[in-house]
Amino acid sequence: MEPISGVSSWKLTVRREAEHVEILRAVTCQEKAVLPDRLFGLPVTVLGDHALSPTASQIEGEEVLVTCNHRLRDLTMPRHLKQVGDYALLNCDALETLRLWDDVRRWSGGTLMNCRSLHAFHLTRTSPEQGETLAYFNDELSRELDVTIVDWEG
Repeated sequence: MEPISGVSSWKLTVRREAEHVEILRAVTCQEKAVLPDRLFGLPVTVLGDHALSPTASQIEGEEVLVTCNHRLRDLTMPRHLKQVGDYALLNCDALETLRLWDDVRRWSGGTLMNCRSLHAFHLTRTSPEQGETLAYFNDELSRELDVTIVDWEG
């Protein structure tokens, strides 16, 4: 397992591709955590199926220890994330705040299933073209959220 430094402590299972990295599993014991934007000098662009679900099974891939999921309360997604897999945050029942950029182009099913404590959502727009993130969350969640939107100009 390769140790690297980062903002938060994670045990990650990843897949390196030629131009990006995919996070297949992510485990942390921190309550507030930031997923890395880059690994091995490559942007993190995919969060795999069941990636943060505390009940997910093991998966084949390269293991990385970033410095340290039932306790995860505040999550910042990678800046270059383009895809979020099926049930990626399934059963993250303590998650209260989610922070991400509007570059995600593919949201799979059930991403936030059983994230019953989620009440705050911070979205940063990256360009004048509006992404589909808010529309996805509107369909995915059946409760009110405190939403903060920062446009591409800050």
